[in-house]
Amino acid sequence: MLRKTVGSSEMARSIQCWAELESPFYFSSEAVSLLGLGCKRQIHHPVAFAQLTETVQTLLEQSKTRSEDNPVVMGIIPFNENQPCHFVVPNELRISSTLRYQDLHVEDRFLGPWREEYLPIPSAYGDAVNLALQEMDSGPLKKVVLSRALKLHSEKSISPSQILMGLLKQNPDSYSFCANTGGQEFLVGASPELLVARKGQQVTANPLAGSRKRHQCDNENQKLSRSLLETDKDLREHALVVDAMASVLQKHCKNLHVPMMPSVISTPAMLHLSTLIEGTLSNSDIGALQLASELHPTPAICGEPKDIAREFIGQSEPFERGFFTGVIGWMDSRGNGEWVVVIRSALVSPHALTVFAGAGIVPGSVAQEEIEETANKMGTILNVLEQLNAVEQGIA
Repeated sequence: MLRKTVGSSEMARSIQCWAELESPFYFSSEAVSLLGLGCKRQIHHPVAFAQLTETVQTLLEQSKTRSEDNPVVMGIIPFNENQPCHFVVPNELRISSTLRYQDLHVEDRFLGPWREEYLPIPSAYGDAVNLALQEMDSGPLKKVVLSRALKLHSEKSISPSQILMGLLKQNPDSYSFCANTGGQEFLVGASPELLVARKGQQVTANPLAGSRKRHQCDNENQKLSRSLLETDKDLREHALVVDAMASVLQKHCKNLHVPMMPSVISTPAMLHLSTLIEGTLSNSDIGALQLASELHPTPAICGEPKDIAREFIGQSEPFERGFFTGVIGWMDSRGNGEWVVVIRSALVSPHALTVFAGAGIVPGSVAQEEIEETANKMGTILNVLEQLNAVEQGIA
């Protein structure tokens, strides 16, 4: 695997030439941008989560050479382990610092008009929320995350790099990604949620649960933040996620620090309850992917108890999630890496774009509010599309 360190402006130019790249896979965090090109070795079939570490480590060992003893794998884990995962050791890995705002040029090209297809329609989603609440009243289900999708069809061709550039520009503090998942489909998004990262012996996780739509007024956002920190429903939903993740990480970490109270973080579209969990590995053989595979799926994107929630999701959602609410990221052969939750994302094909969003349902949830929350979360993608259309029409 050839490694090439480049400037952020050159990385931006590479993304703009996306259509000319071979099997591109892009991932960026607050510290680094990675662009994998070509495919030295890959996995594209279902793998049980418990076997992911061994399978991927074998892939990395096979990719070592005299000149490269620490190859990097980039990958996507699906929500359900019976769906194909996607891991690639690229032929070339371009590395840069985080892209600067001035590097990002979003092509002015009108993508619409769109034909909308809701999966399911909003009222049917509300019915599923109410059914979940009934299950919680009479059974062991404590939380379930229900998702819905909006598929947008266009006669014009849709460029995944155009969507990625818009996301990078509008969401500079998120984990951004764009990857060819096979054929002509690309997974693109800007996730605020770090599942787990490992840097040497240090481990970090940042679960999010409990949300409000962000307001344009700072004073209103302060009120919404206080509401998140004082509302029993949101605090219970968040605590379920934090407790479940801490119990997994505790097995592998010493000096694990879990704040007693969450804080509030913001994205351009949403406010979220957030807890930054930090620890030190007790065994240096535990890599980032092993931690991710043991944590996934968390109650933040599945529910609690996990098996009951997953069964309810399978019966209630009219589509297979695939990589939505899965995990995307990278790891080197020494176990260092970053894995984030696939939310605020879309699946892009040449003439269609499917936007996904989910909401955590707990006792006290209200169907109409969950419909609105999922619509607000879709805003991360839809705001980019709106801006692209507005640019073409001369009204931005």
